[in-house]
Amino acid sequence: MESINLPNEEPTRLNLLIGQVIEERYLVKEKIGQGGVGAVYLAEDLKMMKRQVVIKVLLENWLQNADVRRKFEHEKEALARLDHPGIVHILDAGMMADDKPYIVMPFIAGRTLRKYLANAGFLPISFCLDVIKGVTDALAAAHAGGILHRDIKPDNIIITEQPDNSIRVRLIDFGIARVTDSQIAPITEVERSVGTVLYIAPEQLLGSLEQTPAADIYSCGILVYELLTERLPFNPHSVIEMWQMQSDSAIRLPSEIRPELTAVIDSVILKALSFKPEARFQNITDFGSALRQELENLSDKRIPDFEQSMQTFVMTKAAVEVPETESGGLSARSTDENLGTNTAGVQIEQRENSSAGLNRKTDATLPADSVDFQPGDLPIPKETNNYQKTPRRTFIGVGIAGLALVLTAAASLIFVFNQPKVEPSGTETANRQIGKPAN
Repeated sequence: MESINLPNEEPTRLNLLIGQVIEERYLVKEKIGQGGVGAVYLAEDLKMMKRQVVIKVLLENWLQNADVRRKFEHEKEALARLDHPGIVHILDAGMMADDKPYIVMPFIAGRTLRKYLANAGFLPISFCLDVIKGVTDALAAAHAGGILHRDIKPDNIIITEQPDNSIRVRLIDFGIARVTDSQIAPITEVERSVGTVLYIAPEQLLGSLEQTPAADIYSCGILVYELLTERLPFNPHSVIEMWQMQSDSAIRLPSEIRPELTAVIDSVILKALSFKPEARFQNITDFGSALRQELENLSDKRIPDFEQSMQTFVMTKAAVEVPETESGGLSARSTDENLGTNTAGVQIEQRENSSAGLNRKTDATLPADSVDFQPGDLPIPKETNNYQKTPRRTFIGVGIAGLALVLTAAASLIFVFNQPKVEPSGTETANRQIGKPAN
């Protein structure tokens, strides 16, 4: 499959918005990020005491692409449907004079979960508990509203530290959300694979039309695995290898990486990472409750102590960490000649925000961002036991026991064959020669 060359918006054209007033209300102050299909600006709401807001604008190069515009509208529809403290909501939306759609969201100070994972050492259990509760509660609200997020990853989770030493967790970036009973455009055909490769569910990677909340639960399982162990469950070198690892159940138990974790936590995470959607938790609340109940017994009641001088990241910094294009699916182009093309023939951009945190603690060479992939390129998965395979420690025990049996049998044979032969007496020899029994 050929890699996709993407249109490039001129930086000077993007900067033309700075200093402009949109809809006689929003004064654009600065550009704070750019993704594959949209640019994000910090602005002041002139009708609301100059409060700071964030404006996401569709890039001009994608204005004529019906699929991209539909996804942009789906994001707006998803945010308009949801009203939950753990989801960054929409304030306004409209159309600029040059036919560019835009979305206005609140400006939220904080740091992405990716930044927390970049610090050395395991994150405290109590901190992980708060993150898991925040994310699963937000996803529960989204699923209740008929919305699949489909891009759960540390970059799309914003954490704001409160004066009382607690944290507030928010889920952002519904740019590739699937909206049930959409008023804009329903999903009626198999699409290209969409999502972030290292966090994507198998059916999402396949581009299946039948996607359920189990897809988000799978991605959330990978997120929790990384949150607790600072490792990813899969370290693929290509998209095809990711698919094969998923179908082969190649997962190291979390407790083998962080011994304080229990066997129950292992089983909960492995169930969420079942290859077949029907074998996973079918409700994100059940998944979160099972984890929290077990983790509460391990909580050390601490949160990380980070440097005060650390740069503050706003929610839109993570929001623009989106794929380079969303035309029918997601794809990205490499900005580094050394990255080349992986064995699946897909070029994926290695981003500063994502890859720095991932590559530090994993052996994964597959860049962490999104992919445009045809379902026919994936091999047929092997039959698996829904990820509930016997842990490797059991296999080791069986192997040792088997080896012991083999060694014991070998020793017995050696002992028998090494016994000295006893020569019969003269009478016994004579009797044998004439066919008489020995006395």
